[in-house]
Amino acid sequence: MHTQLRLSSLCVAFLAAGACAQDTLPGPAYDSWLGIYASKYNADSEKTSPSGVYQSGIERGIEYGFRMDNKWGGRFEYSNLKLDYRQSTSQPEDQGQMFGADALYFPGNGDTFFFAGLRRQHLQDHYTLGDVGVGRHWEMADNLRFITEAGMFHDFSNNTNDFRVKAGIAFTFGSRSAAPAVVGDADNDGVNNNLDQCPGTPAGAQVDSRGCELDSDNDGVTNQYDQCPNTPPNTRVDETGCPIQEVGDADNDGVKDDRDQCADTPANDKVDADGCTIFTEKEVSHTIRVPFAHNSSVIQDPDSQDIRNFVKFIKRYGKTSVVIEGHASEPGDDDYNMMLSEKRANAFKELLVSRYGIDESRLQAKGFGETQLLDTSNTLEAHKKNRRIYIKVTETVKRRAKK
Repeated sequence: MHTQLRLSSLCVAFLAAGACAQDTLPGPAYDSWLGIYASKYNADSEKTSPSGVYQSGIERGIEYGFRMDNKWGGRFEYSNLKLDYRQSTSQPEDQGQMFGADALYFPGNGDTFFFAGLRRQHLQDHYTLGDVGVGRHWEMADNLRFITEAGMFHDFSNNTNDFRVKAGIAFTFGSRSAAPAVVGDADNDGVNNNLDQCPGTPAGAQVDSRGCELDSDNDGVTNQYDQCPNTPPNTRVDETGCPIQEVGDADNDGVKDDRDQCADTPANDKVDADGCTIFTEKEVSHTIRVPFAHNSSVIQDPDSQDIRNFVKFIKRYGKTSVVIEGHASEPGDDDYNMMLSEKRANAFKELLVSRYGIDESRLQAKGFGETQLLDTSNTLEAHKKNRRIYIKVTETVKRRAKK
């Protein structure tokens, strides 16, 4: 059943190839060719070897072909053939070489051909095959062809039929027999097609001896469209052939004045596509801890350098809100320690307002009692460390990006 289907497909391919061969050039298109190819090789379901039953595989090879006259030619092939096993007792695949020679017939002296010949396969066993098929050399360039081919291989050893589909590239040698050239003037510019280096020039355009439009001032715009003839050499022109007015960059920021939306940006500022300064955000912060004596909410050194540095920071960043956290050590009643921590926070808040002039609306005092101990070792040193207020102020500010 499979063999009959393959034979039917091959006959259809023969008929199609004969139809394609009608539109061809007279005389051999080339004398010989050297090609490389790859194939999908389908083995007959009953093709066997000492290790099992073959299935399908891949073939890669080279070929040399030649034309003896307008219709007849020949070729030789050498390839590496790798076949998978449908069923195997020892290995998944078999690999070897295949040699072949074919006679080729080119109906109508075209690029389509029929072939028939002999093949010899050297796999785990040796097989002799006869082959028939159809192919075509598709022209890609003067000396380059794309190969397509379909063929059937009858294995005389197993009395089976294999099928191959092939594609490759061929480099051709020898010159085509050219048909007599018909000389005309397709674009009606007065220069014949065989001399016209600029086909398709617009109607009415002035052309030179090569059939190309004249550009008297060599500015890249032909005379037909040049609204400013005789522009000086090397002058930049627009599509009408007129000089382009140069646009300056007054603030030297790399953005031309006609696109600069922020003129006079500082010299070292990095700018965006509109010529405006790019700002980056940076987080700044300041932290302070103020210790207290045992059972006291009195600030021991209200003029300390730490406090003055903190005041300087929150005055510089005047939009920040400040949370003053009061804390107590572990000894004592929980409620009493909470009250004491609130007194400490409020004492520092009052200091910032009365002595340093900080706006009270920016300040919030909050007591935490003994709930956030820094040191839980229950020693005198630990109690001293835990009696404190703690403040951290953070602000995100914008700064100019520098080049």
